[in-house]
Amino acid sequence: MRNVMLLVAAILLLAPAAVSASSSKKPPVGGSMQRAAAEGCMNQWLFDGVWRLRVLSVDPAAQYNNGSLTTGVGVKMQLHNATSHDLEPDHTGLSDINGRGITVTYSDDNTEDAISSGTGLTNSLLDKTMPPGGGATVTIYFAYGPDKTAKPVKLIVPVDPKSPNNYAHSHYSVSNPSFRVHLDCTK
Repeated sequence: MRNVMLLVAAILLLAPAAVSASSSKKPPVGGSMQRAAAEGCMNQWLFDGVWRLRVLSVDPAAQYNNGSLTTGVGVKMQLHNATSHDLEPDHTGLSDINGRGITVTYSDDNTEDAISSGTGLTNSLLDKTMPPGGGATVTIYFAYGPDKTAKPVKLIVPVDPKSPNNYAHSHYSVSNPSFRVHLDCTK
């Protein structure tokens, strides 16, 4: 009987410690969770089961014409169709119809979205029908961040297979088919 009482007392003493230890876990700090993605460096092919993507160069003084001649950042990249049928990128959940969501990130955590108006992003990449193995080499343009001398450190190309824009019903071989390219390293 004495042993049973000792056991009950020990359980009662340890139970609050176990509860407080499990309730002391805090959720991650806001902004600490980044989008899961196929990740790599410049000049490295990344693959998500549908697309192969590679960043070739970054031009920190690229000129583009979105109604007036403007200077910003140009990221030259290649995108290839890795399936056995014709595809248009914006029909597979890649970005959205106008390229919103394609962003660069700077070391100070500022981001800039791709400029689609007047830059050819839609015609030369997103709306382009690519045959199996075919692709496109394009420069995507971005406005400068607050520091016009800063060079971006990441390119993020979102892919959402559950997007209503996935008209082709593309099936990705990875659970997180977006792309994240580190622009400050090369392979």
